[in-house]
Amino acid sequence: MLRNGQTEEPLGVDTHEKLDELISQWARRHLHQGRCFIKDGIIDADRWKTTAPKVLALLKEGRHEGLSTSWDLREYIRKDIRENGRLTGPALKNTSYWCYAIHHVARGRLRGFPVGTAALDQAVELFLSSALVNIKKSGGKAQSSFAELAEYARADGDLLRQQIELIDPDIVICGYTWPHVKHLWPEAKNAAFEGVWRVGRRVFLDFWHPGHRIADDLKYYAFACLLQNSDALFKLDLPKSKQPKSQG
Repeated sequence: MLRNGQTEEPLGVDTHEKLDELISQWARRHLHQGRCFIKDGIIDADRWKTTAPKVLALLKEGRHEGLSTSWDLREYIRKDIRENGRLTGPALKNTSYWCYAIHHVARGRLRGFPVGTAALDQAVELFLSSALVNIKKSGGKAQSSFAELAEYARADGDLLRQQIELIDPDIVICGYTWPHVKHLWPEAKNAAFEGVWRVGRRVFLDFWHPGHRIADDLKYYAFACLLQNSDALFKLDLPKSKQPKSQG
């Protein structure tokens, strides 16, 4: 796959080390001292290397009620899938459905809302192949105010942009987070359709939070409409070898 005219290299050890150091530096900041810090990023590095397009979900915060020690959201997701065969949290489930939509729409064919074992397994697999980043990495709760999230985005904005640049996704799903982070990418250009922004080859999708309290299938088709009404995804150079697995 070519990105900006260069041959793509798989995520290397050096990039992993930089991401780990970035997270360690983040946790040491005064804002996070004495708080439960939740690590995030690429969910499964091996899957990430071989998938296309590369999708990152930029969400608000990880919850930590009742927890006093820091933990790793990526490990939690992998463990949840291993033990339950599915994602149990509504926000994570819907993010997996949106990954499913992206991978199919990007190849010119939207599939219906995933139901049945084969489609749900594929949605989980595509989610495992993605990345998940929260703006607020400590002090997470059921619902933070707009002002709280904006403060974290301002205070940690330099590291947040650096984290996303190092992960280097093709598509960033902003789950009601674009208003908080758009100042980090002043070069972003509207991609001729409301809710779709470009920074170079990268696409930012300004959409609802995946935990938004309407029916999951309605969220899915609204998200698919956003994708289909923009040519942003269809300009991605996707190798045929990286087609998502068939539903059967």
